Amino acid sequence: MQNYNNGTNPFTGKNKINQPNRSQAGVKKLTGPASRGSIYAVLSLLSHPVPFVMILKDYYKILEVPPTATLQEIRQSFRRLAHRYHPDKNPENPGSDAYFKEVREAYEILSDSQQRETYNYRRWHQRVSGKKYSSLAFSPQVIFAAALAVREYMETVDIFRMNQEALYFQLCEVLSEHNLNILAQFRDQDMNRSIIENILASSQLLNPQLFTRLAQRLKQAAGNDQLMIERIDQQLSACRKKQQWQSWQFLFILLATLLLSLLIYFVSK
Repeated sequence: MQNYNNGTNPFTGKNKINQPNRSQAGVKKLTGPASRGSIYAVLSLLSHPVPFVMILKDYYKILEVPPTATLQEIRQSFRRLAHRYHPDKNPENPGSDAYFKEVREAYEILSDSQQRETYNYRRWHQRVSGKKYSSLAFSPQVIFAAALAVREYMETVDIFRMNQEALYFQLCEVLSEHNLNILAQFRDQDMNRSIIENILASSQLLNPQLFTRLAQRLKQAAGNDQLMIERIDQQLSACRKKQQWQSWQFLFILLATLLLSLLIYFVSK
């Protein structure tokens, strides 16, 4: 727990690969409710020339308090939610630990006057910009839905106008620290593989610098799954070879043009 206004925790009182096709496991049929409307709204940024901007979490919604809540109301709500979702009270529910962390994060921001003021400004700016708040994932199925949505969108994108950094940041959002914790807690190897397969398919156009950074998150999602780690390394190697060829391609074209010009010159004499 990080620092609070009075230096204490109000809850405890203590100080403080090959591209997969749709017949492979990478594209499973999603079961259960998973709305993609907000996902596609964010994905529209991929072909936009402006830099990608991370979407804010709605800390007020997480703490179940209105934006006008007093510090006392925020503390009371935090105690109630932390008591309800504390991992020690929910040993059979791996998702409770992730939600508890979100509740704690929301409290740390909203209980600090300076951080809350900064957050309120960013929240206001996001609202007037017409952007939505990020949706927290509490199961691997929701993370899979996000990964699949990115892959499906990438199949419709003009690769010559694609914003690589926007794609990279969107994939990092799918593999955020929160979502990686969810995958580690549920330990569903088949679902984790499906998520990795979709992200690998979506990231084939990333340059080696961006994909190298993304590969670190992919390997974290893979855990001890050597098959997935090998697939990630294979795509990373292919990505680097592709860049090397592209760097030499210009010289080959220049040399060929020069030789052709000399040939025309000597033939015309």
